[in-house]
Amino acid sequence: MIGEAFRLTLRLASLAQGDVLRSLRVTMFFNMANRYKSSLLRLGKLFVFLMVGLHVAAQGVEIGSVKDQALRMLQLQGKLDAKYSLMARPFFTEGAITSDSIYKLIDDSASINVTRKRIGDKGVLEIFPFTINSQLNTHHPYGWNQPGFVQANGWQGFITAGAYTAIGPLSIQVKPVVV
Repeated sequence: MIGEAFRLTLRLASLAQGDVLRSLRVTMFFNMANRYKSSLLRLGKLFVFLMVGLHVAAQGVEIGSVKDQALRMLQLQGKLDAKYSLMARPFFTEGAITSDSIYKLIDDSASINVTRKRIGDKGVLEIFPFTINSQLNTHHPYGWNQPGFVQANGWQGFITAGAYTAIGPLSIQVKPVVV
């Protein structure tokens, strides 16, 4: 009888020790979580920032736009100086050459609305043209030199428009494409 009571108390003590250990582990976890709470928050913010940043970094520079084709033709005709490299992307129209002057070089007789507006002393706003491109691919599921299109059979199209602004040293260009 005494041996059984002793075994029972040992068993209860070991169960109590297990509970104590479990509660001690839980308490230690919460103490560590509270201690490193600010570090965990910083790490979480960094993770969110990197995820958003990686998503934004997926934007590309549009190649093959109407403006690029016009610039190439003007260089071939000798109306645009060859010092402007079309290999450096994106092609910024700063300084002496603007989008309006490019459009005037293409056709002098056309009445072209001014697409570039000054904002104060140091700011510029330029509206990009609204463009609709489409293609019908009836045979092979790939195209040649067709930027912006998905490699698939069938009729495809995309619409784009945008704006460019520069205020002081900051310049922002937004040109979303809907495929």
